Amino acid sequence: MSKIEIIPLGGIGEFGMNCMGIRVDDEMIIVDAGMGFPEETPYGVDISIPNFDFLDEYASDLTALILTHGHEDHIGALPYFLKKFNLPVYASRFTLALADKRLSEHKMLANVLPTKVFSRFYLIRQMRPFPAEHLQNVMLFPRLRKFLPKPKAGFS
Repeated sequence: MSKIEIIPLGGIGEFGMNCMGIRVDDEMIIVDAGMGFPEETPYGVDISIPNFDFLDEYASDLTALILTHGHEDHIGALPYFLKKFNLPVYASRFTLALADKRLSEHKMLANVLPTKVFSRFYLIRQMRPFPAEHLQNVMLFPRLRKFLPKPKAGFS
């Protein structure tokens, strides 16, 4: 039976830097690439981002980045992530528009892989070995999506 690994890179017990890896067998997807907003920082440090270096050993396993919505704590580190790991990005049309704006600020739009748009209940079949459902959710943000992985191995 396959083993499912959940690897939080940020956003646990803190506000911001939302980023998590989900790994099944030899494939891993990343959910969100957010930045944090330090309350007290040294002069000149305005944001913090997850330490993506941890993913270096999994680089060949990475297959996609999924963005749940367009808040900065979920997409703010996107340019830094895509500079290191240029993966296809999946999100709603609205979130992708915000992500494109973020990438254009970093002059990266021409250098990233094509993005994919989720419709309301689009089932991602391309992401083996675990398809997922992207479900619409209600929050103070338009087009927010919940990401529901459906691995063949199941959850225990």
